[in-house]
Amino acid sequence: RPGSIDINGDATNLLPTYASVIGALGEQFNPNSSLDFMLPPHYTTELVMEMAKLIGVRLRDPNLAGFAAQEEASE
Repeated sequence: RPGSIDINGDATNLLPTYASVIGALGEQFNPNSSLDFMLPPHYTTELVMEMAKLIGVRLRDPNLAGFAAQEEASE
């Protein structure tokens, strides 16, 4: 289960949230009340491989798609 980090970079088990405030300029992001999405470090490689696969397909770049497919097959 992924956790989140606050504006200070402190990890928490709470779910990521997005907070906003309505001010003179309309609705604005409130970083003090928001929590960013965070995955444990051992998922970094898997996430990067999945992103490479998606980017390769999106850009129709055979080198990126091939690399992602090769990495996925090696796991």
